[in-house]
Amino acid sequence: MVRRIGALLGFANTRDSELLVFGQNVLERLFENPAYPKPPLKKETFKTLLDSYGAAITAALDGSKQAIAERNGLRAEVIAALRQLGHYAQYTCNDDMPTFISADFSPPSWLVLHRSHWPSLSSRTSTTAKAANCSSK
Repeated sequence: MVRRIGALLGFANTRDSELLVFGQNVLERLFENPAYPKPPLKKETFKTLLDSYGAAITAALDGSKQAIAERNGLRAEVIAALRQLGHYAQYTCNDDMPTFISADFSPPSWLVLHRSHWPSLSSRTSTTAKAANCSSK
């Protein structure tokens, strides 16, 4: 049985600052990647959401209930957007691990540990090279 690549999308225990950095990495690596031609969100929409979330994180440092509530609401929106983008990357990569990773999402540890369940990466060198060239721009 061949296992399909899946994205780790559980962000419940992720710190706000880590979630923001992860979102910024996905913004940079997925939206400019030719392997992912039609993301389900517009780049500008996702960037605006991340900018608002970053500002809300800073505003919530004063401890006001309103600022914390706003930060938490934006956090939920960022998580929903990342899950949507993660599923998109998961299905668009065609089970090619280098292409999947080029969008900055991570596979579950069981998939990484059981490499025998997915095709050889050596046969997909051209895709790996394309993904590397894309992410270096």
